[in-house]
Amino acid sequence: MEEQKYLLSHPNYKELEISGYTLHNLQLVTPSIKFAKESLDWVSDKEVGQYMGTDFSYASFEREEKRLKEILEDVDAYNWIIVSDGKIIGNINISNIGQTSKELGVKSGKLNYLIGDKNLWGQGIATAVAKTVLTWAFNSCGFEVVKSRVVPQNKSSQAVLKKLGFVEYGKEEYDGPGLGEPTWYITYKLPRAESL
Repeated sequence: MEEQKYLLSHPNYKELEISGYTLHNLQLVTPSIKFAKESLDWVSDKEVGQYMGTDFSYASFEREEKRLKEILEDVDAYNWIIVSDGKIIGNINISNIGQTSKELGVKSGKLNYLIGDKNLWGQGIATAVAKTVLTWAFNSCGFEVVKSRVVPQNKSSQAVLKKLGFVEYGKEEYDGPGLGEPTWYITYKLPRAESL
């Protein structure tokens, strides 16, 4: 029921297959509260969420169910759960569409992704799923620009964005939990005309 409601409130949304990636069978599926147990494992791991700009230090099953419910109710974002070989391993979204569109002057959103299973880090999954979401955003949903932001400490995410063709264009104040050192966000953007 919740997935049907999500589909109705998100024009052009669809679940996506990842083609051209051969190490694992990857799919992007509609978020659901039923994924709370798996996603709680990621958000409870400080190493997984350290650069996300969100405080997960008070994670609990109830709070994770609430977070997933808020994702399902958010009409200003498109969200997917990443499935690898039948296992839930992360999430990806294009969020803050209204604010980002206003900032950039055209239909835009902010790309965010998380590979929650550390055993799958460094295998190109983030690049593969982000490329698929970007193709959908530009070709099926009318986005003109997609923005992303990353703290300088997150070298892996910077590499993903650069592989996808994003270019650095500025800095934003860091508004997440403390990382033990001063930081900021490096902002990146990818116009549709320059996408892969």
